[in-house]
Amino acid sequence: MTERRGALVALALAVPLIVARPASGEDPLVSSQWHLESRGVEPAGANVKAAWPTTGGAGVVIGVVDDGLQHTHPDLEPNYDAALSFDFNGNDADPMPSTSGICDITANCHGTAASGVAAARGENGHGVSGAAPFASLAGLRLIAAPVSDDQEADALSHEVDAIHIASNSWGPSDDGRTLAGPGPLAQAAIETAATTGRAGKGRIYSWAAGNGLQSADNCNFDGYANSRFVIAVAALADTAQQAPYSEPCSAMFVTAPSSGGTRSITTTDLVGSQGYSSTGDYTNTFGGTSSAAPLLSGVVALVLAENPSLTWRDVKHLLARSSVRINPTDTGWTTGALPHNENFGFGLVDAAAAVALAATWTNVPPEGAIPPVTRTPNLGIPDNNATGVADTVTIGSEFAGFSVEHVEVVFDATHPFRGELEVTLTSPSGVASRLATVRPLDSGDNFAAWRFGSVRHWGESPAGVWTLRVADRNAQDLGTWNSWTLRIFGTATAVSTTTLAVTKAGFGSGTVTSDPMGIDCGSDCFEAYTSGTMVTLTAAPAAGATFAGWSGACTGSGPCTVMVNAALSVTATFEGVAATRASDFDGDGRADVAIWRPGTGQWWTIQSSTGLAQFVQWGVPGDVPVPGDYDGDGRADPAIWRPGTGQWWILQSSTGLARLVQWGVAGDIPVPGDYDGDGRVDVAIWRPGTGQWWILQSSTGLARLVQWGFSGDLPAPGDYDGDGRTDITIFRPRGEWWVLQSTTGLAQVVQWGMPGDVPVPGDYDGDGTTDITIFRPTTGEWWTIASSTGLAELVQWGLPDDVPLPLLPSLIE
Repeated sequence: MTERRGALVALALAVPLIVARPASGEDPLVSSQWHLESRGVEPAGANVKAAWPTTGGAGVVIGVVDDGLQHTHPDLEPNYDAALSFDFNGNDADPMPSTSGICDITANCHGTAASGVAAARGENGHGVSGAAPFASLAGLRLIAAPVSDDQEADALSHEVDAIHIASNSWGPSDDGRTLAGPGPLAQAAIETAATTGRAGKGRIYSWAAGNGLQSADNCNFDGYANSRFVIAVAALADTAQQAPYSEPCSAMFVTAPSSGGTRSITTTDLVGSQGYSSTGDYTNTFGGTSSAAPLLSGVVALVLAENPSLTWRDVKHLLARSSVRINPTDTGWTTGALPHNENFGFGLVDAAAAVALAATWTNVPPEGAIPPVTRTPNLGIPDNNATGVADTVTIGSEFAGFSVEHVEVVFDATHPFRGELEVTLTSPSGVASRLATVRPLDSGDNFAAWRFGSVRHWGESPAGVWTLRVADRNAQDLGTWNSWTLRIFGTATAVSTTTLAVTKAGFGSGTVTSDPMGIDCGSDCFEAYTSGTMVTLTAAPAAGATFAGWSGACTGSGPCTVMVNAALSVTATFEGVAATRASDFDGDGRADVAIWRPGTGQWWTIQSSTGLAQFVQWGVPGDVPVPGDYDGDGRADPAIWRPGTGQWWILQSSTGLARLVQWGVAGDIPVPGDYDGDGRVDVAIWRPGTGQWWILQSSTGLARLVQWGFSGDLPAPGDYDGDGRTDITIFRPRGEWWVLQSTTGLAQVVQWGMPGDVPVPGDYDGDGTTDITIFRPTTGEWWTIASSTGLAELVQWGLPDDVPLPLLPSLIE
């Protein structure tokens, strides 16, 4: 029985879509097409819109094999190609669907909706846009009525050179008990078109993997979806989780967004009141893998428009490398350069990444194959036994350079309740493919030379021992494993690999991880990826540190995506940030408004995270406030320095306990800062009489003495070179700044200010570097040299004799 793969979930919503055409060419319902967005906007988005500035799919033809295509629809008519269309149910050239009755029962609504997902015309002022808004559409009406093997073959091989992509949202019943595939004619038609169509480059077949998860179905029981000549497509809900109906299998290739979460797919519908929606020409209730497959077809159209020379296998390689590994903590992911998951295939399709990769793609060598090996174990299968029985095939070392793509196992077993059997293939590298999973509803008997498929071993070497294990997981029925054949297809010359190396720099700590997996630096900072793999690196600073940015093959400070087509080196710089947290008492990354009351020793803070006041009693009259993140927990600690005794009293926010440090003598000036860049503020003093800086380094507990300045100077420490460490600095009242740069150990002298000015250094332009700044009490002027531009900035703020904030400890009276 042939089954549409979106009808059940397509009835989930019933919201009228009545669309007024705007004055411009903007499509009014595109804003409802969440599936076209980037993952930054929608976590399950296929990043289609980002590809449109490069290509809209013009020149590529998508054949929608379905129950018809209403080519008079205003959003489909501009892209419709009548010369390439055909009705294989009615044996005529017009694939117009039946519009009477109930959708997917007597009315043929399915193909029109699928066509809109793939290639509804964009920028025409009508409702929606397809993934490939300027690709052409051929309607191939096939599943509106029962058909024979030769009718399927005719439809699937129709215009093999002119129709570049065949989109299929149908297959055997997803009832958890059906085992079926194409007949010999249809199977031959698919193989011939895939390998010789499109002028020898091969037609691309996208195929809905199936909606039978709730019936414990698996797409390896579907001989269409598990074929090596097609791309099986799973469905992802808008929550970025596996759609609750989407079947898994080891032959799954990619995932595309669809229904199953809070929203379904908005697309074209039969015009008027005849479709899924009774009040308009569009529906927002389409879904299932029926919608995922045409979305993938549209993405492939964008890819082929960008690079028409791609073969059918190039498209597969390209999708495997550009798709995004979603739900990375799912235990079903394999490891290596191209992780695979039975639920998601190689991941969520990313249209923009695929198009970018296609632009520079080098075609893979022709397909090769390992000579097939047939075994006849004739083993009884132990009943209700998880271990089962196993047999092996050894592939010789002469094939060590072969790169696996698709593996087939032709399996033959006699069993009265085949749904009890579990069949697992394990490669020499230990990767397991669950070819058959238990299907409690499947009471059918036997596997008669059934062909299973798997792409989980993509990129592996086949050399070594392959193990097939068969287990009967339920009681009562006994069976015999008769035979099996192992067939391995791929690239005769192994696909080249290139290396990506990550190093960490700076005085802070953090980790760098990659997607696909391979780098966890941390400890594993080097990985060999298949050439052409798109790798995204993400830096995560540790507590008390900040990520300062990338250098080498990456730039900026956000997640970095690189194409590993040559040996690459990336450096991630992490720095301490404690010196910038002198007033962030709640650790939310923002300074809090705070005062210290000298007469009472009270600290009053308005927390920026809550807006609430916080009171702390810490200190006595005569103390000097020196707040900072002394314990490295990301929050400023209330702290005072007692001039008469040289004592530092710190109230640690991480524990609530007091910490006493004896550091300095009467007459010293406290100059706390993160001088060693470990993310914690160091206790430090400057001795005016001698110009000595005495620093107690928190990273080692050792004292550091630096001679810098003379009597009459004012200490003005700050991170002037942006390396995450506080620089020893003095302000000479005649307007000179003397900076001892921690990055180079060299002196920097800047003339900025005049006698009577007050130094107020700070990061005023937000670039992570302290700016040299003075406040002129006589005029209320702030004069800053912006470190980001090197330009002077003047701000008038204050009146004569006002006190600038924050005030350096050396200026507190």
